[in-house]
Order: sequence, then structure tokens, then C-alpha cells
Amino acid sequence: MLIAAWRQESMVRFPDIKLDILSGFLPQTHTRGPQPPLLRIIFTLVSRTLKTNFRDPLGMSTSWIEAVLMGLVVGLIFLHLPNSTAGIRSRQAALYIPIGLQGYLVSMYEICRLTSTDLPIFDREHGEGVVRALPWVVSYRIAHTLLEDTTGPLIYSVISYYLIGFAPSASRFFYYYAIALLVHHASVMSGGLLASMSRDFAVATLISNLAFTLHMFVSGFFLQADSIPVYFRWLKQISHLVG
Repeated sequence: MLIAAWRQESMVRFPDIKLDILSGFLPQTHTRGPQPPLLRIIFTLVSRTLKTNFRDPLGMSTSWIEAVLMGLVVGLIFLHLPNSTAGIRSRQAALYIPIGLQGYLVSMYEICRLTSTDLPIFDREHGEGVVRALPWVVSYRIAHTLLEDTTGPLIYSVISYYLIGFAPSASRFFYYYAIALLVHHASVMSGGLLASMSRDFAVATLISNLAFTLHMFVSGFFLQADSIPVYFRWLKQISHLVG
């Protein structure tokens, strides 16, 4: 009763102040101006991403260092495999590395980078109405394709291909590089999808490990297609690890 009496007396004695107080709790409507063209937004975001990476090249150099180290490790483990029947299994294992393990490492790194730095910035800008999802995703992929998503697989392919001792043919090398490039892009896109599902690095990597395990079993490197249970064979159609 005391509170109700205080409210009635306040409305009588301080009507202006009461209106000012109430107006602070009313929902504010923000009117947005016309949005700039999509291509202009993408160009601006690509330019910003490129400048950010050049000023702080840790992410770009980390991707290159990973490609160099993996190329050297794989090349030295499978150094100069014999071109014979005995070396077929070893060559099959060497071919699995750029498709399986390299893609897995790239996906984990992409999830770590997105959940720790890039997506929190996007969430803040998107909440403020500055950036939309589509131009951000397109510009992000264009910028990183120019910086590391093309050069990383190339560095790995150049080092590992000739250390392993595959056929000295330019066409076969570019076929090898094309597979590594496609798997790399599929892995970073998969990492981006999983990071968009959960901003928590632990949850995103848990889902990524589950998806990678299922895709690995149907890739053809471990089980023949006829040996895979019928209810799992459809995974071959969506797996980027199918050899």
C-alpha cells in the first residue's frame, strides 16, 4: 500500500519527471538508412581482412609453417617409396595424408581461429547492424583464399610429392595438388560450419571429431564399399574424404 500511495503522489506532484522516467524504458526504434551495394560491402571487408592479416601475419604464417612441417614430416616418413607391388600399401597411406590428416588439422585450426577471434568480432558488428552474414562469409573466404588457402596446399604438395617419390609428371602433380586444394577448402568450410553451430571451441571440435570419424570410415581407405553397413553407405555421398 505504501508503494502504491507513493506512485499516486509522484504522478500528481512530478508529472514531467514521471514521463521522463517512463520514456527511458520505452523501446527505442532505430531507423536504418539505405544499405550500400553488396559488392561494395564485400570489397570493403576483403580489404579490411587483408590489411589486418598483413599487419598481424601470425595466422597467415602459422598456416604456411604447418604446411611446411607436414610436408617435411610426411615426405621423410615415406621417403622415396619403391615403385613396386610391395610399396602399394605405403603409397596408399601416403595418399591418405593430404586427404585425411591434413584436412583434419586445417579444420581444427580454422575452428580455433574462428571461435577465438573472428566470430566474436562478427557477432558484435552484426548485432550493431554493421555487417550482414552473407557478405562477411564471402569476403572472409575470398581474403583467406588469396592469402593462405591456395598457397598452403601448394607448399605441402611441392614438398611431399617429390620427397615421397611419386611419378615425375607435371599433370599428375597438379592432380595431386588439386585434390589437396579441394580437401583444404572443404575442411575450412566444414570448420566454419561447425564454428557457426557453436561458438565454444570444445563443443565445435567435439562435433568436428565425430563428423571426421564418420567420414573417415566411409572414405575407402580402411573399408571397402561393400563392407560398409547399408545404413552408413549414404555418407559417401557427403564425405570429402572419399578416395
